[in-house]
Amino acid sequence: MKSLRNTPDSGMGSLDGCSMDYEFPAWRRIRRAIDGYAAAILRVIGESYGKDSVQRAWREFTIWGSSPFLGDHPNAELFFSWLFHRWAPALAEGHEIDDRSCYGVPPTRTYLARNASGLNPVQRRYLEACLEARFSFYEILDCKPHIGFKARDLMAGRQLEVSEGMASTTLQDGDIVFAHIVPIDGTAMMEAISPFSFPPALKAQLIELRRYREPNESADLRLRRLYFRLLESYCRPVSPEVCNTDGEVIEGRTLYFDIESAQRAFDALARLAPGVTRRELLKAAKFGSDGELNEATIPWLKSRDAKESSLDAALMGYIHIRGRKLIVKVNSVQRAKAFGQLIADMPDAAARHRRTRKHPTEKRVMFSSDTADGHVTRH
Repeated sequence: MKSLRNTPDSGMGSLDGCSMDYEFPAWRRIRRAIDGYAAAILRVIGESYGKDSVQRAWREFTIWGSSPFLGDHPNAELFFSWLFHRWAPALAEGHEIDDRSCYGVPPTRTYLARNASGLNPVQRRYLEACLEARFSFYEILDCKPHIGFKARDLMAGRQLEVSEGMASTTLQDGDIVFAHIVPIDGTAMMEAISPFSFPPALKAQLIELRRYREPNESADLRLRRLYFRLLESYCRPVSPEVCNTDGEVIEGRTLYFDIESAQRAFDALARLAPGVTRRELLKAAKFGSDGELNEATIPWLKSRDAKESSLDAALMGYIHIRGRKLIVKVNSVQRAKAFGQLIADMPDAAARHRRTRKHPTEKRVMFSSDTADGHVTRH
């Protein structure tokens, strides 16, 4: 299993493509039209659905989990997309909201109704498409980094051509993801994607599960329940445990950040390679025609003694700077958290966390074919 955005303004408003901005004018036009809509819908939720509505929706999204929602949760991107486009609080289920006209109405529908005459036509079409598109499990095919991929819906059987910048750099052909993909104007946009991708071995079992349904259980609830059960199975540590030099269980993590400037990030983060000169770090760097730094790699080193050379230091991970993206690869949960704290303590780096992708030790999961809800059995 591998880990793949976070916060409600990821796929819901920011241009995360590189070459796509030049190669796909339709993609660029749609992204620009929908930029920032998440903040507007969040205001609608706060004004009409109640101050506690996000926490109530989170419990429902996670199949009535007990943990409160925190904005940096790995599933935040999926949650916000579901909250906006799928969540329709029902009075019969105990929901209490401020504006009674919003019962049974997704926040996106309320937002569209209240802004009927003031919306960009492309944004309106996109949000209408978000309301129609369902969450599902997709098989990734023909993935082209920074451009996009084909996504086969394993529940419905249809195939979509997805224009996508960031996710296409972290996916591989055959990966299985849980996602909200929105067809519009001859292409498909990645509205939200799971922070994890599952191995191709799950494809046959997921297709088989199309035949099993709980009476009175919606497809949305059935697939979310299955998704969270898969997470529980795949994210559980396995034995025997393999550890790094700090005694931490090896479980790879890739952290993704947005940065304001490659040069600014490099100047701030170069200190994380003690004993390595600036000249050495820039030896393999790439620069633009204007002389500005575009790409560079910094080894994250940790000396056990201030007098030690870089050769004696522990390699904690690698920091890759690419344009306005920062990609950090480490081999444990603890190191991922440590780097997150480091970057938070470095305002001069001007880096904003987008997503952490997990790469836990592979496990084999099978489904019991005699259950309708996809009960996971470990083998």
